[in-house]
Parts: sequence; structure tokens; C-alpha cells
Amino acid sequence: MTNFQRTAFRSALAAFLMFGAMSAATFAGDLSGYRSFELGSDLATVAKQAAADPSQAKVIHSRPALIQELEWRPQPLGASSQTESVQEVLFSFYDGQLFRIKVDYDRYQTGD
Repeated sequence: MTNFQRTAFRSALAAFLMFGAMSAATFAGDLSGYRSFELGSDLATVAKQAAADPSQAKVIHSRPALIQELEWRPQPLGASSQTESVQEVLFSFYDGQLFRIKVDYDRYQTGD
């Protein structure tokens, strides 16, 4: 393989990888939230959106940083006959800021 062929191959490979990474990022979308909950929100805001009592948040760790968790079990809206596929959502807070959202789904409600 000549120097020119090697350089052309490396350039083509780099372009292929870059376009692949760009398309993967495009399909991923915005992963900074779930439903109307946004990472970085405070405990009071998340509790209000979930219609939960902020005092129900469990303290997991208090020093050197405060880590809390708030459980939420979504209820179907109104007299809807459709069941909620989410069984439970666990919001985790680091020093009062939402940093993780863990969602447990009903395995029988998520498939077709």
C-alpha cells in the first residue's frame, strides 16, 4: 500500500466514523429528562409535578453531600380504561438537584 492509499484510507475511515457518531447522536435525542421531569430540577419542583409530598423523600446519605430519593407511582389520568405501563419511578437528588431518574415498567404493559 502506498503512502497516498494509506492516507486516503485513513481519511475515509475517519469520515465514516464521524458521520456514524453524528447520526447516533441525532437519533438519541434529548436525554436530560423523562416526561415533564428535567435533570437538575430541585426536590420541591419534582414533588409538585409528581403530586407527591417532598417530606416523603428518603435521606440515603447526608455527609459529605445530601443524597435523597423520592418514589412516585403514576396513576392513570381520569376514568381512562388504559393502564399505566410505568409501575414506579425513583427520583434521586444530590444536594437537592435531580441527577437520576429510574423507571420500572410493568413487563406485561410494554409489549404489543
